[in-house]
Amino acid sequence: MFYQKNLKNILAIACIISTTSVFAESKRDVGKAYKQRDLGKTYEQCGLGGMLFGESSPILAVVSNVTWDLGTTATLTNISSDVNCVSPEVKTMAFISNSYNEIIAASAKGNGKYLETIVNISGKNIAKVRSVVASLIADNNYSTQTHKQKVLNLYNAII
Repeated sequence: MFYQKNLKNILAIACIISTTSVFAESKRDVGKAYKQRDLGKTYEQCGLGGMLFGESSPILAVVSNVTWDLGTTATLTNISSDVNCVSPEVKTMAFISNSYNEIIAASAKGNGKYLETIVNISGKNIAKVRSVVASLIADNNYSTQTHKQKVLNLYNAII
């Protein structure tokens, strides 16, 4: 009876937290850390719950954080370490930004771990990713684009 009552309370809290979002997040900003993350996103992306379930099940992440320590580790992680509390979109953007040249080279070659990673992230096949990369490079403005513009273009084209 005690566990049933607490489980209902935990699930109610999890539902409230997961449905409240005070601001829209832009997935187009390279390297933007979510320092102004709301409580719901903190419980989804941070702490033990975020580490275990953040990308696969935000609800389980919230429930785990609430159950484990009432969200203390999620809150502390949010305050102390943006690296451990970022959305999958930001992680993907950071990967593309940090390995852009390697992605382009692997795409030209037709194989390699960077190309495989982009294929896995995007869910597209190798031929599609290579085609997208080729069209981005063939753009008349490619040589004048900044690194950030190139990364954004690749991210938006494959994700």
